[in-house]
Order: sequence, then structure tokens, then C-alpha cells
Amino acid sequence: MEPAETVVVPQQVAARGEPPGTLPPNLRWRVSQVMAETIDAVIDTIAAAITKGDTVKLVGFGSFSPGSRAARVGPNPATGAEIQIPAAKTVKFTAGKAVNSV
Repeated sequence: MEPAETVVVPQQVAARGEPPGTLPPNLRWRVSQVMAETIDAVIDTIAAAITKGDTVKLVGFGSFSPGSRAARVGPNPATGAEIQIPAAKTVKFTAGKAVNSV
């Protein structure tokens, strides 16, 4: 008895003569929906960790860490008069090796 042939999606697409990366219309919507949900979940997780004060490292991509900006004096863009700019919490991103090499 011969083992069953495993066919992956790119091979199925190539067999139909469509360009690589093309999915049937009924799968395109589902794939884009899953991708959007995954990206939203990753962003929400990073935001929650930063809010708690943690650093998030994505190996090969970079790291997100909480930061702060001190209060300072700056110009009012409309009038040019000096105004007090309050301190603020920020998010710092440090690019990883893979991003820096591009």
C-alpha cells in the first residue's frame, strides 16, 4: 500500500495554473480575517505588557519597552509663546538585527 500524497496549498494553486499566493475566493476572506485577528491580539498583548512596565522582545525584529519624557518648556505652535509641556509616558522601540540589516 502506497502512502497518501500530501498536497499543500501552494501545490494545489500551481496545479490550477493560478499565480503563487493566490487562494480561492472562499479562503481569501477567512485568511485575511484570521490574520487581522492575530495582528490585533499581538498588538493588544504588547500594549498590555508595556502598560504594566514590561519589555516585549520579538526575536529578530526588535523590542518594545516603556519610556518617559520629562516635562519641558516649548513653543505654542499657534502663537509662538512659551508653554509648559507636561511629562508623558512613551513606548520605545529598538530594532533587532534582522530589521537593521534591511
